[in-house]
Amino acid sequence: MTTARSKAGGPLGLTSSKAGLKKAGGKRGQKIDQAVRAIAATHEPSAPPRTYTDAELKLADGRPALDVDDAKYDALWADACRTMGGEPIHAEGTSRVEHILRVFDLNPAYGPCMGLTRLERWHRAQEIGESPPEPVRDILETREGVLDLRLSILDQTASLA
Repeated sequence: MTTARSKAGGPLGLTSSKAGLKKAGGKRGQKIDQAVRAIAATHEPSAPPRTYTDAELKLADGRPALDVDDAKYDALWADACRTMGGEPIHAEGTSRVEHILRVFDLNPAYGPCMGLTRLERWHRAQEIGESPPEPVRDILETREGVLDLRLSILDQTASLA
């Protein structure tokens, strides 16, 4: 019987070396396995794939795909980590590009981030003499930038309410 405690990266995030635990057998092991399964069952399943309108698909047509691991985002990622005080925690399922955009959203130098798309905000900041990062514009002009990353984190949260 294998428990999450003996696997690296199990639902509890523990390994035997981190927790100083050994595999439990018998009733105790069964109770631990049952608790691990209960915790894993409480995690929400991933959201269903988003559907897009014809207008959104037309706007995204012909745009390049976003490569979140592209080296051109390394410097911006390092800046985002410095701004956040280190790499993000509790960030399963999010890419470094999403965190870069969150830092962009919350930077007051570029003006308010609600009520317009991230790309509109980027252009407005450029017009008022701020120097928003070019890689942010590059991200927002990709297919994923137009379809999935166009709204700020505050607009995304507001639309869920």
